[in-house]
Amino acid sequence: MQVSSKSLSKKKETEVFARLHFLLADARHPDEITQFLSSFLTETEHLVLAKRLTIYYLLDKGQSYTQIKNELQVSSATISTVSENMKNSTIQSVINRIRIIERANNWYQQIKKLWP
Repeated sequence: MQVSSKSLSKKKETEVFARLHFLLADARHPDEITQFLSSFLTETEHLVLAKRLTIYYLLDKGQSYTQIKNELQVSSATISTVSENMKNSTIQSVINRIRIIERANNWYQQIKKLWP
């Protein structure tokens, strides 16, 4: 799908984005988000979004451009573009959430080992 060359009014654009953001915020389970994204994005758009998030994550973990390029099959230019936004407060908030989830999962795995 291509974006129309005819632009929306700011009011209409705000309405359209508000509807999308409300629906995403209202999701209660990861399966809902998966179904939504799979239904509304092409496979390529979905993959681009997932790769971008993963680039942020891997950069935060200290991986090199070469490691990221090899793992995700992306260009240095893509990594550089993503890297420029690393200090954005929203991106930092997302990265912090990923860290929390990762720590909780690690903690859970350690506890699980204690009680078979």
